[in-house]
Parts: sequence; C-alpha cells; structure tokens
Amino acid sequence: MASGLAYLTAKAVECAATVEWIASQLSSIPTLHSNHPHIDQELDERVLQARKRIAQLRRIIALNASALVPRGISIVNELQLDVYILSESYLPALRKEEASEAQFGGLATRTAGRCGLTDVRDILVNLSGGHAVLPAILTCPLLFAPPHQRHTLIDLVSIYHEFGHIVFEARSEIRNGLTQVCTDFFRKLEQGGGFLNPDQREERRKQINQAIAYWTRSRLAEIFSDIFATYTTGPAYFYSCADMAIPYGDNPYEIDITDEHPPMAARVSVCKKSLLPDQLESEVGKRTSELWDEHIHTKAGSSEFRLWCGDDLLEEMVAESVGSLSRVGVFQRYAAGQAAQVVPGQDVNLEELLNESTRMLLRQPASYTSWERPFVDALFQ
Repeated sequence: MASGLAYLTAKAVECAATVEWIASQLSSIPTLHSNHPHIDQELDERVLQARKRIAQLRRIIALNASALVPRGISIVNELQLDVYILSESYLPALRKEEASEAQFGGLATRTAGRCGLTDVRDILVNLSGGHAVLPAILTCPLLFAPPHQRHTLIDLVSIYHEFGHIVFEARSEIRNGLTQVCTDFFRKLEQGGGFLNPDQREERRKQINQAIAYWTRSRLAEIFSDIFATYTTGPAYFYSCADMAIPYGDNPYEIDITDEHPPMAARVSVCKKSLLPDQLESEVGKRTSELWDEHIHTKAGSSEFRLWCGDDLLEEMVAESVGSLSRVGVFQRYAAGQAAQVVPGQDVNLEELLNESTRMLLRQPASYTSWERPFVDALFQ
C-alpha cells in the first residue's frame, strides 16, 4: 500500500462509523422535522455530503496512488468539520432544546428577517454559554446565549453582533471590501513615508506588513459585526460595546495578538463612528460617550495601536461597511425617534425596545426590573 494510505484507510472507517451514528441519532429525535423542518433538511444534506466525501476517500484508497494522499487528507479535514458541526454542535443543541430555547429561537429568527438576513430560515438556540454563533449552515445558524437571556432584555442586543457574523460569512463582497480597505490603506501609508534611508525604509515596510497581517479574516469579522450591530440597533449597541470594556481594568488600547477580537478601544470607536448624528446626540448616545470618555481619560494607545488600529483606518472600515450594507439594500438601518412609543407585545420592534431598555437602565435603574418584566413576558408568549 502506498505511503499514507494506511492512515486514510483508518480514517475512512472511523469517519463512516461516526457519520452513521450521527445519522441514527438525528433520526431518533421525534420532533426534529415538526419543530425545525428547515434544520432537518439542512442536516440531512450535511450527512449526505459527508457520505459522499467518505466515498471519495475510499476511491482514493482503492487507486493506491501516493500522489492522491494530499487530496485524501483534505477530505479527512472536511469530514472532521462535518463531525464538529453535526455531532458537537447541532446534535447536542437539538437533544436538549427546551421551550425557552425554542421561544428564543423564534424571536431571533423573526428579528434576523426584519433586519435583512432574508436567507435565514430558522435559528437554533442553545442557552448554555456566552453570546456566539456558528454560521456553518447559513440558512439555519446555531446561536448561543447565556441562560438568563430568555428572562431579561439586558445584553439581548448582543445577538445583533452575532447576526453580523452571519452576514460577513454570507456576503463575499463585504469581506473582500474590508480586506481591500486594509491593504490599500497600509500600502498608501507605506508609500507616503517621506524620505527614509534604506534601513528605515525596510523597517517601515516590516511594520506595515505586520499591520496588514494583524487584520485577519477573524478580526475583520469582529469589527464588521460591531459595525453591523450598531447599524441595526443604533445607540443600544454602542452602550453594550462600551459596557463590555468598562468593568475591566485592562487598557482598552492593548493589542493581544492571541485574541481574534481587536482592542476594545477600536471596537467602541467603530460603534461610535457608525452612529447617525442624531443617534450620537440622543440621550443614550451622549451618556455612553461620557461614560467611555471617563473610562479612557487616563489611558493612551501605543504606537502599535496607532498604526494598526488608527482612527483614519477605522473611519475607512466604517465607511466601507456602511456603504456595503446600503448597497446591498436589504439591511435595515436603525432610525431613532420612536423608542418612547414602544408597548409590550410579541410584534414589538425589538430594536426600538432595546434602545428604550438602555435608556431606562441608565436613567431609572431602580425601576428597571419592574419596567422590563411585561416586555419580556410579551416577547415570549
């Protein structure tokens, strides 16, 4: 047997057994088709694709050619992703789904559609951890949120950041546009460095390349998701983003290259830049700006932050993202001014409600809990 094929043979047996077990487990969930017909269809398709990959792997093994081993390894990687999505993500969520999660999923699906995520047909919710999303199946993403999220409006605006990740994965023009903004920005910066001797020029080139390399797809996805959440919810998300940073004593300008999230100072900055002028002048907009300025008044960004996450670059990222969302034409930008008219009900505009919720939290914290209760109850009737 050609070198490497023994490993592929073992993996083909292992993956086939795992995929068939997954298929049997999915078929044993009696309410899957009735409660989530779209998810049922997508998972069936994923199982079918995994079986096709296993068949391809077996054909490579039968040909007994070393030249095909790299392609076989690639198929193994694809199968491991299938297993992760099916067995480690969707299957546990479906097995444990409670009424509160189904209710939250219905709210999330309706909200996504209203915001412009028209391709999303059903959102599966797992109330077991921090806010996150697995957009591997774009029409039926898996949304994670903490268990308390079903019982309070606080932090609910975070789901719009997760919607941003879905948009980023679904829209190549948005990904490509942001990537191009970064490349063009830093190349212009490099060319405009003025007179430098050869050693200085080389050092400058290295710094620029490090800055370009910093903005990976993952970090661009995070910064876009902050912009998208602000675009769709206005001041409510601006406050939420600042609120993520203020409780911690860390320097919000610090760059951690092991973290896929950009520094909090950059994230809050793009939120603020994404607001319309009247939103920035709103009660929540002004109060959040005051709280953030108080938090950062004794802190300063390093030369690395000023290069990698400078104000001019963030301005261009916001302009490109907002322009892309506007050009696509289906995404609804939040327009301030109606929040005072919200009343409890299942059909309430959630973006308006969350802005009013934030205003109430900042203005009348003592009465907030009793104020939000009827809204939460009505949302999940």
